[in-house]
Amino acid sequence: MKKSFVVGLLLLSSLSLAACGSQSANKENTSTATSTVKKAKNYKYFVTDNVFHENKGTVTINKVVGGNVKNKRVFFLDEMVTNNSNKEIKVSSINFLEIVAYQKSTDGSQEIKLDDQATPSDLFDTTDDSTGVQTDNYNLANSIVDRQNNKLLPGKSAHILAEFGYTLDNTKNNVKLELVNQNDTDPEVSVNPHKNSYTVNIADINNNQLNLADY
Repeated sequence: MKKSFVVGLLLLSSLSLAACGSQSANKENTSTATSTVKKAKNYKYFVTDNVFHENKGTVTINKVVGGNVKNKRVFFLDEMVTNNSNKEIKVSSINFLEIVAYQKSTDGSQEIKLDDQATPSDLFDTTDDSTGVQTDNYNLANSIVDRQNNKLLPGKSAHILAEFGYTLDNTKNNVKLELVNQNDTDPEVSVNPHKNSYTVNIADINNNQLNLADY
C-alpha cells in the first residue's frame, strides 16, 4: 500500500516537472517570436517601390529629370514629400535622406558609385548669356531648390526638386538608388536591408528633361 502511494507521488512529481518545463519552453518561444516581430517593425527607414520611408514621413520619387553638364548626363529626383507627423516641420527634415546611386559600368564588371554633387542650376551656363535667359533660369532653379526650407503642415505634401543630383557613368545601364544607414547609432532603427533600393530605368534618365515650369 505504502509502496503504491510512493510510486503515485513520484509520478505526480514527474508530471509536474514536465509541465513546468513545457511552460518554460513555451515562454521562451513566445519571447523569441515577440522579439523577432518587434525587431522587424523597428526599421525606421525602408523603401517600397518608389517610396522612401522614414519616421517623420515619406519621399515619393515621381520621376527623374535631367540634362547635360560638360558633356555628361546628370539627373535629379522629382519628389513628393509628405509629412506623416503631427507637427509642422521643414520639408528638408524629411527628404534629407542619404541615397547613394549605383550604376553598372559599360562592360558590366563593376557597380560604379555615381558622383552626387550636381545641382539643378548647373544645367544653365551663364558664362555667355547675352539675353539673360540662362541667368534667369539659373536663379529660378536655385529658388525652386530653396523651397526645401519651407515648413510642411501635418498630413500635407509638397512637390519639390531634389537639391543634388547624380552624374551618370554611362547612358546604357539602369541606376539603382540605395537608401543607406542614416547615421543612427541604434541598429534597430537603421535601414531595412531587404527593402532599401529602387531602380531607375536608364531610358527615363536619358529622355526626361528638366522643365522648371513644372515647379
